[in-house]
Amino acid sequence: MRLNIRFTFVEWGVILIVCGIVSMLAFDELQARNGARDGRIDADADILAGTLQLKYAGKPPLCRNEMIAIFQERFGVSLEYIGGCCPFPYRSAYNSAYNDQMYAAIQLRAPTFDRAASYSEVRKLAEARREEERNAHH
Repeated sequence: MRLNIRFTFVEWGVILIVCGIVSMLAFDELQARNGARDGRIDADADILAGTLQLKYAGKPPLCRNEMIAIFQERFGVSLEYIGGCCPFPYRSAYNSAYNDQMYAAIQLRAPTFDRAASYSEVRKLAEARREEERNAHH
């Protein structure tokens, strides 16, 4: 017995759209996995070279220069903003994996370093410094 199935134009359109969505999701997942792998490899290389650095993507805050200076002064850690305001899956996964490797190395050097608290504290200090500098010029 032979099935005689004929799809309408709309049904073919839906099938194509679903295939496109599934392939985009698969591609994004592949890019994220590659980004995470590359981030871990680069972090390990930087740690072996003695470079402690954190990488962030997205729109950097106005006080980024002050934050970079404070992170360097307090923890001996470089801060780098890479990527734009809407990072792709590769860049997001890269930064996340890179920073996860770096946090362990940073805590060996600065045991009191806390991921969220340090960033928040440094951002407040940087905003205060920026405000002081702005007031000094007026």
